Amino acid sequence: MKRAVFVLQILFLIIGLITFLPFNSYPQDTLSINKPHIQDGSAVKNKRVEFDVVWTDTLGVTVNGNSLTKNESGGWGNSGAASTLKFSGNAGARFTAQETNTHRMFGLSTQNIDANQATINYAIYLHENVVKVFRNGTERTIPTRYYQSGDIFSIERQGMDIILKQNGGEPFYAFEGAINNETELLVDVALNTNGSTIANAQFFGDIPLGPPDAIDDLSAQSGENQITLSWNEPSNHGLPITEYEIQYGTTASGLFDHIFIDDAVAGATITGLENRVEYQFRVITKNSAGSSGFSNVATSTPLKTVYDVIWRDLHGVTANGNSLTKIAPNGWGNGGAASLR
Repeated sequence: MKRAVFVLQILFLIIGLITFLPFNSYPQDTLSINKPHIQDGSAVKNKRVEFDVVWTDTLGVTVNGNSLTKNESGGWGNSGAASTLKFSGNAGARFTAQETNTHRMFGLSTQNIDANQATINYAIYLHENVVKVFRNGTERTIPTRYYQSGDIFSIERQGMDIILKQNGGEPFYAFEGAINNETELLVDVALNTNGSTIANAQFFGDIPLGPPDAIDDLSAQSGENQITLSWNEPSNHGLPITEYEIQYGTTASGLFDHIFIDDAVAGATITGLENRVEYQFRVITKNSAGSSGFSNVATSTPLKTVYDVIWRDLHGVTANGNSLTKIAPNGWGNGGAASLR
């Protein structure tokens, strides 16, 4: 009998513990890894990962890795950026608040329309120590909320909801039923105050890792016996770019039969080319998951930009290459020459 009573007491204790356990429909961020996981050099899908944001469409900002600083005068519309990566599924982005006396917005959008704050679909607005929430330029009502330097803000999709958190705590706002889980989103930011920052922006969540996107803005500038190529870094899909492979050949041949392996920094100069011959170029971007497709093709013709003057119609002078020495008596009108071209 005593044993039966003891067993019943244990059962009641367990039931009591279960009853009082806290339940949160928006689980806290439980990320514990710092680098993307890959297996056998191929992309890993549906892994909980985190990695730095790579910026594109930058306007009025100085870029330092995954951080931004506004370098334009104050006001909306003249400073912003977006991520190269778009993601679907349960994932999001975070950043660190450094200063507490500036105005800036950090959020998620389906596309980067411009640098205005009103075109960010779902945004966290840091406004001189106060946290506000906006959707497409319209403020949402939340209880007064403050922040301090070093606080980390995140905005993420969970199912069809967009969830906002501060320092990984409970959500302080949710755009419920806001967007389909498969709709692609990107990080979208706008800065108002000169010197305002978006620091240490990172993606996190169930983001498939994979090869980089193809470059779509390759351009070529001619020089003497060389061509300088420029492009913006494409989305790396969570894995750092390791190198760029530049393929080129003469336009007349129609071939890309020369290969130059460049480092992981966007842009390169190809030397040893023949002047007055048109060349065509394309680039492949690589990371540990594989290679992108071909970039757009850019063409350019190396040209000699500085030529020695060739003299003609010499009168009272001797020529030594591109130099002249007068041999006639002093005075105007008895010594001169003209260029051949």
